[in-house]
Amino acid sequence: MDGFNGPKTKFALIKALQKELNKQFNKKLVVDGKWGVKTKDAIVTVEKGAKGNLT
Repeated sequence: MDGFNGPKTKFALIKALQKELNKQFNKKLVVDGKWGVKTKDAIVTVEKGAKGNLT
């Protein structure tokens, strides 16, 4: 950790998001750290009372 928000940080965050979308919502994404159409389309709206790491 270097305290900077750079390309490695973005890559890691997208990868974590993809993992959680697969785990919580069975989105079957390739966990590659790349923001693409499939990742964008897999985004869900969490509602009040929802549980899990995305909330």
